[in-house]
Amino acid sequence: MRTQTGWLGLVLVIVSSMVVAQERETDRACLAPPPLSSRSEVPAERDYAGVRFRTGGVGEVEARAMREVRASYSLALTFAERFEDKDRFLAGILVEIRRPDGQDVLCAVSDGPFLFVDLPPGAYRVTATTGGGRAMQRAVNLGDAHRDVTFLWLSSGAGR
Repeated sequence: MRTQTGWLGLVLVIVSSMVVAQERETDRACLAPPPLSSRSEVPAERDYAGVRFRTGGVGEVEARAMREVRASYSLALTFAERFEDKDRFLAGILVEIRRPDGQDVLCAVSDGPFLFVDLPPGAYRVTATTGGGRAMQRAVNLGDAHRDVTFLWLSSGAGR
C-alpha cells in the first residue's frame, strides 16, 4: 500500500512530465495521446504551444461525438488505410504541422482516426506518418471556412 507521500510524489512526477513535454517545443516533443482509461465520449481538448486540438474517434460513440465538434475547428484531419478494397480507420498517426518557413505549429500523435486543429488562416504543410513509418504530406491553405483533409494509405495487399 502506498503512503500518502508516495501518491503525492507520483502525481508530482506525472504533472512535471506533462509540463516538460509542453515546454520542449524547440525539441519537437510530440504530445502522446492520454491513457485509454481517461477517455470520455468526446476526448478532451488539448493544447500544443497555444494551438487547440482534439483527437480521437475510436468506436461508434466516440466517433459520433467527435463529428459533433468537428465544425468548431478550422482543420479536420482523417486517417485511413485501404485494404482489400475496404477503408479502415487508423490511429497512432504522428502529425506534424509546419508553416512554410518551417516553424512548428503542432506535433502530436493521433488517438484515433480524427485530429481536429484550430489554426488561423494561412498556409501550412501537414505531414502524417504511420507507426510503420509511411509518411504523407499535404499542403493546406486555410481561409475563414472549415477544411477537411483525408490521409488515405494503400496497404501492401490493396488491389491484389
